[in-house]
Amino acid sequence: RACFRLAWALEPGLAAAEVVAPEVAGEAEAFFFDLVEPSLDGLERIISSMEHAADTGFFEFSIWDWVRGDARLGNPWLGPGGDRIEPPAPEAQQDAIEIDRLATRVWNAVEHWRDPKHAYAAVWSLESEHIDATDHEEFAREKTAGWTDQAKREAVLAAFAEVDQEMQEQFDADYEAEHGWKYCAHGEKFWDCPECGQDRDSDRDDSE
Repeated sequence: RACFRLAWALEPGLAAAEVVAPEVAGEAEAFFFDLVEPSLDGLERIISSMEHAADTGFFEFSIWDWVRGDARLGNPWLGPGGDRIEPPAPEAQQDAIEIDRLATRVWNAVEHWRDPKHAYAAVWSLESEHIDATDHEEFAREKTAGWTDQAKREAVLAAFAEVDQEMQEQFDADYEAEHGWKYCAHGEKFWDCPECGQDRDSDRDDSE
C-alpha cells in the first residue's frame, strides 16, 4: 500500500494509466483509487491523472465506481460495490442533485486536458446514456458553461453537434425508408411541412 501511495505521489498519470488499462481495470482499479484518494476531494486529481489513459471507454466506470463508495458519497442509498438501492422521495431527488453536481465537477476538470477530442471522449463515456437523444449539443453547452478556454469548449461542442447531426440523418433515412416518400401531400418535404412535420416529430418522440 505504501508503494501505491508513493507511485501516486510521484507519477499519478503513469499510475492511473496502468490501473485503468483494459486488462487490469476492475477490482484492482477500484482498490487503487480507494487507497490513494479516500475522499471526494480527490476527484479532480483522479481525473487529471487519467488524461493520458489509452482507453476512455473505462472513464465512466473508473469515475463512478470510485464516487459511489458508501463512505465517500455518504449516501445510504448506494449499496456495497456501488449498487444502487432505489431511495424513497425526497431522498431520491437529493441523490440525483448530488450526482449531477459531481458530474459538473468532472466536466470542469476535463477542461484542463490538452486534447479536446480526448476530453470529449471521456465525457461522452460519462454521460452518453443520460442525454436526450436529440439534445447532445445543448446538454454539453450547459455542462461547459463555466469553461474559460472557449476554443476547447467549441471543439467539444462541435463533437456533440456531430452526434446530433448523425442521429438526425439516420432518423430521416429510416423514416423515409419506412414511409417510402419524401414529399407530403402539400408539396413540401415532409419534415419541412408545418403540418406533417409535427406528426413526424410525434412519431420520433414515441419511438424514443
